[in-house]
Amino acid sequence: GADLREAKGHADAAGKTLYVYNCNDDAIDQQSCNHPNSPQVYRLAVCGNGDPERCMSTFPYVLAAPGARSQSSLWTVMTIDKNTGHRARAGQPGALDVWAYRDRPVYTFGRDNPGDTRGHGWGEFNGYRNGYRAFWLRDDYRTNALH
Repeated sequence: GADLREAKGHADAAGKTLYVYNCNDDAIDQQSCNHPNSPQVYRLAVCGNGDPERCMSTFPYVLAAPGARSQSSLWTVMTIDKNTGHRARAGQPGALDVWAYRDRPVYTFGRDNPGDTRGHGWGEFNGYRNGYRAFWLRDDYRTNALH
C-alpha cells in the first residue's frame, strides 16, 4: 500500500486502517456506486469477485456497537444487508450495523495489521476508478473542523 504516514489516517479500535470504496467511471451506473442505495455490482466484483462472503473477508465493514453514535454529523451508523451491500430493513435477519462517513460505509482490509495500508489502491487503476482507498483527512483544514 501507499505510505500515508504523513496524513492523518483513520483507524478502527484495533488500529486497522479504514478504507472507503471509490467509484469514478464514465458509465452512468458507476457514478455513485459507492453509496448503499446504488447498484453494488462493481464493489462486489472488486472486493470478492461477486461473492459477498469473500467481500466480508477481504474488505469487512467496520461494525458499530449497539447504540453507537458519533459527535460529528459526518459519521453515522447505518444498517446494511451484507449480501447485497444495500441498506437493510429494520430488524432484517443478518443485517449489520456499520459505521459510515458521509453516508458511505467504511471498511478495513482483511490482510492489514494495525497501521498497514495494504488495501490502499485495491481495484481498477489502483483504486482510482473502482476500488478501495485508505481513508484520511487533512488535519489542518479549518483548524481540525472535520474531526
